[in-house]
Amino acid sequence: MRSNTLKFVFFMRVGDMAVSVDVVRSVSKLACINVLEEEIEAVTKDLNAILHWVEQLNEVDVTNSEPMKITSHTLPERADEIQQAPGVESILANAPDSVDSWFAVPKIVCS
Repeated sequence: MRSNTLKFVFFMRVGDMAVSVDVVRSVSKLACINVLEEEIEAVTKDLNAILHWVEQLNEVDVTNSEPMKITSHTLPERADEIQQAPGVESILANAPDSVDSWFAVPKIVCS
């Protein structure tokens, strides 16, 4: 097992879940989010409050509820026709930077 493998530790209690301080540290590192050490406790508390709220949603009885209908009309469909794809040169003309026939993007490294 590699020493830098992230370990996610979730504590389960009867009826709800809790996120530990270690999980907040691991996820913030994985997501490249700088959470200051003095903010860790507050973020942990906020995440646990969100999980508690989601658990409350699971308790709602929806057995007799109809799914919500977002729109009352159908979207128009276009004909499925084969079209000529634009050339590489015209696509790369919009790119801020390119190398050969590829988009060039800046390297992103989390520390």
